[in-house]
Amino acid sequence: MTNDDISKTPNNNILMLKYQEKAHFIIGENERQIFFLMGEYNKALDALTNNINALRYRGEIYFIIKKYDESIYELKKLLPSNK
Repeated sequence: MTNDDISKTPNNNILMLKYQEKAHFIIGENERQIFFLMGEYNKALDALTNNINALRYRGEIYFIIKKYDESIYELKKLLPSNK
């Protein structure tokens, strides 16, 4: 599944709205804040590569900013088969 596949799938509209709503709640409309958060998660993962929370939130941020391939890559790391 690619970025184009995700954005064209009608069933994902509700999921996309959920994450957009979540992004606005978390960061308001301050774009710099999302990049600050990404930097913090990167630091956490530098210190501990299997930090479940940092992987999850970094994957969610990638989804929010429409970097779907990166999001999938990060979130796949959380699957039991990848541990």
